[in-house]
Amino acid sequence: MDPGEGGNAMVTLPKAEADQVRRGFCPHCKTAAMRLGPRGALCRNVLCAVCLREYNVGPLVAEVIHEVCPADRAKEIYGITVPKSGDERNFP
Repeated sequence: MDPGEGGNAMVTLPKAEADQVRRGFCPHCKTAAMRLGPRGALCRNVLCAVCLREYNVGPLVAEVIHEVCPADRAKEIYGITVPKSGDERNFP
């Protein structure tokens, strides 16, 4: 099951990748194009504006919420318009 599919299916990141997200780098596409989203308690959602991977980050854990953030959520929460074709967002 992909993260974000069917409710609360999130994948916890290894410590090294979680630290990258906390420093503002996407461990998936290796860019520093993170957008801050909503926060609650000690955690905050962040979105990579390049590959659209969404994370939930806190001091003790970081998780992938969506492998690819849904277009309506990216627009509403982060102000990012997602192209209709995802061709330019493919990463290995």
